[in-house]
Amino acid sequence: MESPISNVAIVGGGITGPALAIELLNAGIKSTIYEARPQNYDIGGSMVLTPNALLVTSRCGVYDELCETSWPHDTVQLMNLKGDALGSIVVGSVEKYGKSGLRMYRSTLRNTLLAEAARRGIEIVYDRKCASVKENPHSATVEFEDGTSIDADMVIGADGVWSRIHPYLNPDSQPKFSGQMAVLAMAPRNLIADPEEAIMFRLLIDKQGNFAHMPANSQSGNQSVLFFSTFEVPDRDRDGWRKIESDTEGLKAMMQVFDQEGWPETARTLVTKTPAENFFSWPFHTVRLYDQWVSKTGRIAVLGDAAHAIPPSAGQGAGMSLEDASTLAITLGQINQKGLDLASGLGRWEEHRKARIERVVERTQAKSNQRKNTKDDAEQAEKEKRMRAAKDDDDLFWLYGYDVEAMSLE
Repeated sequence: MESPISNVAIVGGGITGPALAIELLNAGIKSTIYEARPQNYDIGGSMVLTPNALLVTSRCGVYDELCETSWPHDTVQLMNLKGDALGSIVVGSVEKYGKSGLRMYRSTLRNTLLAEAARRGIEIVYDRKCASVKENPHSATVEFEDGTSIDADMVIGADGVWSRIHPYLNPDSQPKFSGQMAVLAMAPRNLIADPEEAIMFRLLIDKQGNFAHMPANSQSGNQSVLFFSTFEVPDRDRDGWRKIESDTEGLKAMMQVFDQEGWPETARTLVTKTPAENFFSWPFHTVRLYDQWVSKTGRIAVLGDAAHAIPPSAGQGAGMSLEDASTLAITLGQINQKGLDLASGLGRWEEHRKARIERVVERTQAKSNQRKNTKDDAEQAEKEKRMRAAKDDDDLFWLYGYDVEAMSLE
């Protein structure tokens, strides 16, 4: 019988890391989180959690708290510039899936999970950047850039698309740019003159571009609106992406394409009246789905964006990461309880998750394609026809009704 996993080192303290640590504790396994950034780091932006992700937040004990600081909604409406409905993106339904989707600040989710992890006695070490990892059949080691190292029964990389753990498992693999980059900004909700318009969840689609706006957080407190557009741009090296990110004047200038006749007053006001320092960029990088997630010994693994980063077009990046966290912790708990072989048990987890995420990737690509520009009116009319014919809520129980406890090693 293999010795049980009792001590896990988690590399990454974003969203996935603390969720994993809490779920591991639920399974009777202790862990420590090692985060490269300082404790006061703000990840910025706004996000939606759909019912499948919210199930995990319930398991982590933070769902009720998140409800207090988020905005519930079921759909994002898709429209053309004439005001014609093109369909919707369904993000939840109390009637169908038990919960509405919740729109919140990304920092709210991260900070809430980290606070809950700390409350439960989980150690979180900041300013500790992973340099490399190594393993033997019985343990794994994380070596940090400050020259220190730690040993654990297992090392799990929850360190995002530019993971330091993923290359150990896949030396020839690098994140790949998807061809699309979002330019986003936050603005006070009262910048929009019409109060009803300010609380709409809407994505406008035209042959020359796309523009979305929606509440960024709850109905109380610091009320903000998030707006963004997705652009097709050439790839760059990491220094090039950093240069774009830091050029907030340039990002605002990109958004001035929506300050012209034909676009609604809301769009024109937001892109012109929002200060440049409020703009930021998000190039969509992906990680090959069928790269290796688990080492041959089972002592090193990756999950979340470190394993399968996908664009946010279908609102499932965080959802898949949170599902990974729950299912991986459940799997390790079962391995411990039944004395199973670590590598083979984790191999079954990897196989189960890849099959599901493959389907999510297909949905994400379809939503990304809706945001691509068309060359003329005829091509745009054909795209709008396809969008109207697609019923987004026909059968999404496979996505939003997913039960993380279905991951069983029986």
